[in-house]
Amino acid sequence: MASKITYAGRTTSVPGVYVTTDASGLASTSLTATGVVALIGTAEGGTPYTALSGRSDIRSYTSATALSKAYPAGDLLEAANIAFAATNDPAIAGGAQAVVPLKVNPSAQAPVTLAGSGGPSVTVTALPYGLAGNLTTVSVAPGSATGVKLTVASGAIIETGDNLGAEPVGTVSFAPAQGRGWQAMTGQVTDGALSVTGSVTLAGRKGELAASTVATPGSLAIQADPADAGKSLTLVGLDASGAAQTEVVRLASGPQSSAKSYSALLGVVLSAAAQDVTITTQSGTLLAVLDDNALTAGVAQPQDLVVAGAPVQVTGSAAGEKLVVVGLDAAGNPTASLVTLTTSPQPTPALSAVSFVALGGVAGPTSVTLSAPVVSVPASDATTAAMAAGALRAVPGMVVQIDAGDASTTVTQLDDTPQVDIVAGPLRLVSEVRALVDWAATSQLVRITAPAGSVGLPVPTSSPVYLAGGAERPATAADYQACLSLLRQVRVNTVVPLTSDPAVLAAVDAHCALMCGAGQSERDCVLGVANTAGSDVPSFAEFTAAAGRINSRHSRVVGQAISLYDSKNSLTEFPAPFLAAAVAGMQASAGVGVPLTHKTVSAVAVRQSASWSPMDDADALLDAGCCFFEQKDNIGIRMVRNVTTYTAEQNLALQEASVNQVVDFTAYNVRLGLERFVGQRGFSGTVNDVTAAANQLLQDLIARTIIVSYQPPEVVIVGDVMNVAITFSPVLPLNFVLCQLALTLPPSISNQTAA
Repeated sequence: MASKITYAGRTTSVPGVYVTTDASGLASTSLTATGVVALIGTAEGGTPYTALSGRSDIRSYTSATALSKAYPAGDLLEAANIAFAATNDPAIAGGAQAVVPLKVNPSAQAPVTLAGSGGPSVTVTALPYGLAGNLTTVSVAPGSATGVKLTVASGAIIETGDNLGAEPVGTVSFAPAQGRGWQAMTGQVTDGALSVTGSVTLAGRKGELAASTVATPGSLAIQADPADAGKSLTLVGLDASGAAQTEVVRLASGPQSSAKSYSALLGVVLSAAAQDVTITTQSGTLLAVLDDNALTAGVAQPQDLVVAGAPVQVTGSAAGEKLVVVGLDAAGNPTASLVTLTTSPQPTPALSAVSFVALGGVAGPTSVTLSAPVVSVPASDATTAAMAAGALRAVPGMVVQIDAGDASTTVTQLDDTPQVDIVAGPLRLVSEVRALVDWAATSQLVRITAPAGSVGLPVPTSSPVYLAGGAERPATAADYQACLSLLRQVRVNTVVPLTSDPAVLAAVDAHCALMCGAGQSERDCVLGVANTAGSDVPSFAEFTAAAGRINSRHSRVVGQAISLYDSKNSLTEFPAPFLAAAVAGMQASAGVGVPLTHKTVSAVAVRQSASWSPMDDADALLDAGCCFFEQKDNIGIRMVRNVTTYTAEQNLALQEASVNQVVDFTAYNVRLGLERFVGQRGFSGTVNDVTAAANQLLQDLIARTIIVSYQPPEVVIVGDVMNVAITFSPVLPLNFVLCQLALTLPPSISNQTAA
């Protein structure tokens, strides 16, 4: 069993750097501050979280302008505008360095399927999510030279593609040879794969044998005319257990016996025309005679039955009768497959060719049909039409024509086709729908796909067709939780949910607790709370109760509405979650360890419940872990104190958000700095290297005034665990200035002084 360590209440055997912080002398942990704010909220338009599959799909934006192009309206846009321009305080002027938006409300895109001749052609889907996609139109007209002309429009944007879809890439047909090879053939293109399937019908040959059953299994007696000596005789039948077997006997000029024992003989094949060859059981029962230049008895030799390394399906109406398919397996080795006919098709093992079929156990005029994939060209961007043609032409009777200009077209670019009888007429290889799909790949408005059963180019429309079905759906607590799961994959510093739902707020705090532990990507959150009904700002009791429910070093709560100019330049009052976005933006613009206490927010006004005021209830609110703002003349709207919701004990690092920044920033960077030592050899040289790296990191933190001092790191290796103990003093906020004024009597004044 692999060695393990126990860290933060979790046992793991995964190598890595695991950091814990002892703040008993001062504090514990909360976040790192590098300016990245995650916003989780609703939007009108833009990609919802349900369309994001992982880290590579999650985008960050460094300006409100860039974000507005992705999320043109809704809470995400308004909150991002606030976060990017959160403060005009000269000490921390600016806002978030980057915003990671997650659209929490599931959305649908608007599609329409255009009709082709006899079925669906293509599905055109609006790129924008939500209602905006319903304003997109598509129209089809004949191309100016060939194919079709497609026009897509939405507002002032109009996109046109002309002459889309042209002549066929090529054709595939089959000319069967009389009495040999596959007699019927179908072809089809499905999902970029080209397949051709052949079939042939053979009559039962039981009448060509005197008998097929060997009453007492044993070797067979063979008597050949001297003129047949030296020829090869192939016996096909069943062994004593009933399994298929074949045997090649070199004929002698006198009596001889087979090497194998048989319970049934189902067919014989001679290498050259026979004079007289007789096959009997050892007891003298006649089984087969080859004479008068005969080559076979009980055997059909269709020849040229190429199979694409797949099973051959055998169908016949004579249930219970047996036959043997002789050929090559998928690897090219000789094989014989027994088939017992039933009312449904019976498969052989995978074959690459059929040499002949022993039908001596099937009475005529019963017919047996063999069918199998003849050529299978799988979907691959590396397989061109010319390469596929080469594979097809290897089959006798196949006729393939590829247009010289389309030889480099790949099979994945071919349109789907119905199954076509390529004996009766050619299979047309076309890339008509693909032409439309490729054209839309650069569209700003739509994407185009081929639906199941696509029949080629769309027919002209009489007027523009509106796309329909785009919708915005309400978000649930489960949607917020799913967004939090996605956020585990990316580095952010502060999370702001644009809702006051208590269940969501609790989930966000739990997410931050996880990321400050096992998640190894420290972050905090700012939460906006509302009254019990969720309709307005909270009362004093509701505000303090909300902070008490959370009671976490990872979270700050605000409970005031904020008024400012929205994205349409209209003065608007936003609920508390938007003030939370402003706090996150202020924190992102401040240096690590810079307290937000008495820093101003960019706002026209803040409003709280009439049940409390920032002046009269400040002490009670701060004691409860509430974060709030006050209006100061000639200064602006400033934060009273930058506190978290943690109230279980008096501890600066648990209660002062700026100290939490320092501790978690240090923890995160210690982890990054020491990660490179995992997997190194554990010896004194590595101890020295780790000590030097930790010292350098701590000196850099002092230079940036993030910490004040530190003690030399202690590094000890025990087994495969390196213990690194780092003690440091974080920079603390200056919350109070005590000023003593001393009064004295004025100096005496005399008439001389007055003069």
